[in-house]
Amino acid sequence: MNKDTLNGLKFRYGNLFLMFVSATVFLSCSSSADDSESANSLDLVAVEELRIGQMEGDEEVVFGAINGIAVGAEGRIYVSDYQVPTLRMYDSGGNFLGNVGREGRGPGEYLRIAGVKTFTDGELAIWDGGNQRITTYEPDGSFQEHFPLQARLSAVDIFEVDTEGNFYVRIVLRSGPGVPNWEYGWVRVSAEGAVVDTLQVPPDLNEYPQTFVLFTASGDAHAFIEREMFALSPMGYLVTGRNTEYDITLHKPEGEVSIQRDYEPIAVREEEKTQWRKWIDYYNVTHQVPDNKPVFKKIMTDMEGRIWVWRYTEAIYTEENIGPHFGPESNWWEPPTFDVFNPDGSFYARVELPMRAKFFEARGNHVWALVKGEFDEQYVVRYLLEEQGKAIQ
Repeated sequence: MNKDTLNGLKFRYGNLFLMFVSATVFLSCSSSADDSESANSLDLVAVEELRIGQMEGDEEVVFGAINGIAVGAEGRIYVSDYQVPTLRMYDSGGNFLGNVGREGRGPGEYLRIAGVKTFTDGELAIWDGGNQRITTYEPDGSFQEHFPLQARLSAVDIFEVDTEGNFYVRIVLRSGPGVPNWEYGWVRVSAEGAVVDTLQVPPDLNEYPQTFVLFTASGDAHAFIEREMFALSPMGYLVTGRNTEYDITLHKPEGEVSIQRDYEPIAVREEEKTQWRKWIDYYNVTHQVPDNKPVFKKIMTDMEGRIWVWRYTEAIYTEENIGPHFGPESNWWEPPTFDVFNPDGSFYARVELPMRAKFFEARGNHVWALVKGEFDEQYVVRYLLEEQGKAIQ
């Protein structure tokens, strides 16, 4: 495996299967949730409450490559490990309950899990990219049914479910010559398996320089790229924004809501510039490191419909192995920090996770994350969000 595929990837935005290009922001809004950094500034910290996994031991507690974490009824935890592949089930105390399905092409089996979600009643659903189908299971892991669907996109963040019982799979609508960036849509599939419609992501018409992404313990890291972003809410609508400004649009059927906040630009410190310039040279691209960071890195949603805006923040020096195991020495990284908004666009809290934690899911005052250890061993960790030593109820 070469340096471009191990822990980093070089590409030109819009033309690669691991792209994170997103939608342009609609400018007209029916309402606005306008906040400032100083107002509504509830800060929550994540306190570890449960850890599943071991560096060595029985196969049910040793993970190879976690690519999905879902939370079901009574706090059950479902973990997709694409290295096996397998879908493991644990109770709320972290005790192994069994595997859901198995590798194969038969009923309830899967070849490549590329998304795992739960409905409010605890029903489990996966997108099986290998078999090109949606498969559903009872909360106890027993097979229900599956629905075939042609969707050849190989990527992350391509499967969602909503509160009405629908499934969504992200597809490429247009690509190739004359299309600066791949154009995406979300195919909506009913609970009965019928294709209902497609939510089209507004096309991104910007031209982007060739750049790269580093796969770190906290998530994907970019060299402060300005770009359009989108996510799909489990309420069934798109969330879009461009990270050059703090203006995020919730494209609700009853009318668009704009989340706008004042912010102070964060300078890229000289040590960071040096670090990223070394990576730019390593990948032999022409991208320039800016003086100030964009506003945010990514937009995500949780199972309750809250919007998690992954912010750019001040980097700190750390001896921890956060970045790739190859390439330039990298010690300046940002603690994973999120501005969280309620489904109506109002501010909920600012949440900081530990340095090696990668956000996967949240419900109430809990967060579930993938955490990597010193030797890159993987754990599923449940965090309790607390304010100044007191749990948020």
